[in-house]
Amino acid sequence: MKNIVLRERIISSEMDKSVESYNINLIRYKELKRELFEINKKTIFFYKIATIKILKEIRDKKYYELDGCKSFKAFAESYTVPIGRRQIYSYLKIALAMEKGILEENFIIENGINRALMEINNQDHKKLNETKSKKKKFKKINFSIEQGESYFFYKKNKKFLGILMCELFKNEKNLIEKIIEKQKINANRDNLNSNISQK
Repeated sequence: MKNIVLRERIISSEMDKSVESYNINLIRYKELKRELFEINKKTIFFYKIATIKILKEIRDKKYYELDGCKSFKAFAESYTVPIGRRQIYSYLKIALAMEKGILEENFIIENGINRALMEINNQDHKKLNETKSKKKKFKKINFSIEQGESYFFYKKNKKFLGILMCELFKNEKNLIEKIIEKQKINANRDNLNSNISQK
């Protein structure tokens, strides 16, 4: 009986070693697969980023003309390019965003091309909304100016007129109040003269 118990201990000890070895191998295998995936992923994106930079340089320096293409569009449509036209323009969009500092290479490597394009579109929408909100801040005012030099001057310089009015209001309220008082006096005088002439 003692032999059997001893043997069971030996068997269980061997099983423990086997399970432990299996677990160690499994952990190592998972690490290797993860590393392989990461290396492969980085390699793919490094190639894509290289492609992005190449296309941008071809477009910016008009190298496509050396191939007989009259425009970059013609180059993109040519059969010699192994990339689809839509993909080319997506890559150029990313290249411009990288040049402007909107995106960095690491962002593209970590998040992918599609996520990078989504980020660019989000930035474009933000700029569009900012432009719209700036336009909404301005309100139109209609008024009349008597014919003469001032009329033609302000007609040519409509934007300046708006700037002038804002500056006068901010910095020269006293001048505006004086002009208003003068206008009231002139209007009262005109009314008085009109009443006298009617009698």
